Amino acid sequence: MRRTDERLTLSRREVERLAPVVAEWLDGGASAATVNRMLTVDLPGELRSASALVGYRLRESLPLPLPAVPVFPAPEVGRSRPHPFQDCDGCDRVFRAPEPGLCRSCRAERLPVAGVPAVA
Repeated sequence: MRRTDERLTLSRREVERLAPVVAEWLDGGASAATVNRMLTVDLPGELRSASALVGYRLRESLPLPLPAVPVFPAPEVGRSRPHPFQDCDGCDRVFRAPEPGLCRSCRAERLPVAGVPAVA
């Protein structure tokens, strides 16, 4: 921070006291650049205590932690992906199949029924 504004120079003791709050920021998903920006933007003209200002900003502006990233189960070994979508050659209905062709309804209509002659 002191590279941004030399008035923000802190002693080793002050840094050690404030480090746990900075760790909370970082553990909550904030980047080091975000923390630095939050601490160095809009500083007052007269700065009496850099440590007090930094401590106040760290504690009072602590953001809520990011929600946990959902963990999706790994695909099962040997499980294949679903077949791609195909357009039915008979009715243009969309269905899943390994290759283009007829949907279930159109295939059922074209199958010969026992004792009934097939329509050509």
